[in-house]
Parts: sequence; structure tokens; C-alpha cells
Amino acid sequence: MFSLRSAGMFSIRPDIVIIDECNTNVYILEVSCCFDSRLEEAYLTKLVKYQPPVQQISGSAYKCPFLVFTFGSLGHVHKLVTRGLRIVGFSKMKAK
Repeated sequence: MFSLRSAGMFSIRPDIVIIDECNTNVYILEVSCCFDSRLEEAYLTKLVKYQPPVQQISGSAYKCPFLVFTFGSLGHVHKLVTRGLRIVGFSKMKAK
């Protein structure tokens, strides 16, 4: 049985964690809202912050898709949000 404590995730708290024991996946989802001009910067900040625990989980028996959903305060959406929604199971039409 997987636990976040065993993966060393003490100091950070992801917005959403989905543990799929059947398929040995641990999905880590982060949601970020920022100024539209800072979408890329906000995305990269989250990516760097969660890289060590994602690598640690991926080094175990689990796969660890890490998804960052970054939205701008005026309604813009980071270009990789659609890909992330597809990974968690949305159809291509609904993800757009």
C-alpha cells in the first residue's frame, strides 16, 4: 500500500493526490491561479517544486504522472492544461 509519508512528502502538500493501486499510479495534481502574464513562470515554479518527490515515487513500483493546471486571473489557460486533462481521463473534446 502506497503512502505519501513513505514517499518522503512531508514538507509539501499537493492540491490533489490520486492513488490508483490497481494500475500502480500516483497522480499528483497542482492547481495554480496567477496573473496571465506569469502563466509560464507559475507552471515552472510548480514543476521544480515537485520534481524531487515525483522522481522518488517514480523510482519505486509506482508511476507518477505530475500535472499542473495553471490558469490566469483573466481567463487564460496554460498550454499544457489540455494534455493534463487528457491524462486524467477526459476526452479530447471535453478537455478543450
